[in-house]
Formats: sequence, C-alpha cells, structure tokens
Amino acid sequence: MMNSTNNLLTLVPSVNETAIAKFEKPAARMKRNTKRVGIVSELVAMQRFAAAGLRLLLPLGENSPYDIVLEDKYGRLIKIQVKTGRLRRGVVFFNCYSSHAHRGARPEFYFGKIDFFAVYCPDNEEFYIVPIGSKAVTRGSASLRVLAPANNMSKTINWAREYRFDESNPDALFVGVAHSGAAGED
Repeated sequence: MMNSTNNLLTLVPSVNETAIAKFEKPAARMKRNTKRVGIVSELVAMQRFAAAGLRLLLPLGENSPYDIVLEDKYGRLIKIQVKTGRLRRGVVFFNCYSSHAHRGARPEFYFGKIDFFAVYCPDNEEFYIVPIGSKAVTRGSASLRVLAPANNMSKTINWAREYRFDESNPDALFVGVAHSGAAGED
C-alpha cells in the first residue's frame, strides 16, 4: 500500500533529456514561402510604378503570364512580369520562367508573352526593369552585375545600374518597345 507522501509522479520513472531527444523529430528546416516573397516584390513594383505616375492594370486571377500592365500618359501599354532577385557574389540573379513543378507541370517561359521583367532585389533593396529581349536575359535565368568581377573582365557584363528603374524618368521604360494594342494604333 502507498503512503500519503507518494503520488503519481513517483510512479513514473524519470527520463533524462538525452533519452527524450532521441525520440524528438529533428528541427524542421524552414521552407521558403515563395508566394509571400513574390507578393512583396509585386507590392514594391506597384509602389515604384505608381510613384512614377504610371497607371497600373492588374489581371484578375493568376493565369496571366504578366503580373502588371502599365499605361503611360500616351495610352501605351506594357506587360510586366515581376520577379524577386537574389544577390549572390556581386550579381543579382532571377528566373526567367514560371515553375509549377510541385504540380508536375513543365516550366513556362515568357518570350513573346511579356515586354519586361520588373525585378526587386531585397538583398540590396534595388528595383530593376529588364526588357525580355535584353542580352541579360537567357531562356532560364538572368543576371545583373552589381560589383566588378574579381578577374576584371567586363566586356560581356550586364551592369545592374543600366537596368535600375528611374522614377523621375519613367518614359525611358517605353523607349524602343513595340506595344500591341496601344492607344491610337490599329
């Protein structure tokens, strides 16, 4: 028979922390929330374009190859795909395709579907506009160099500063771009 000083806790054997740790799941690696990252980049793009006096048109739903359509003061339209850049080794990298691998789908490329990539890089807080036909854009990715390379080779470099969006001169965005369906065109 148990005396009054014994309680339920004395009946359970003590287990040290090392033994408990054996049975715990390893700490889960935080999965990057790409949807949230993309939304932040889209909001930055919208803020920068609105601050520059451009009209923003947003497609309904998520089935368009572009995130934003801009209209300038002349009624010209431009289709923009927003991307998030990653700064690595002095270069801003971004993907030039849409990936839905989690659904078993093949990557979708933007050639012939958009006019520009708008790239927000949270690592350096810069915002770039890159034409789809730019030499910086390849089939799968693009790179914009921020820092000079260690080997001093600079002949084929795509300097990030050449693609930085200038809010005080948004019309530079439209120079040399053919627009389908722009006002006054047939």
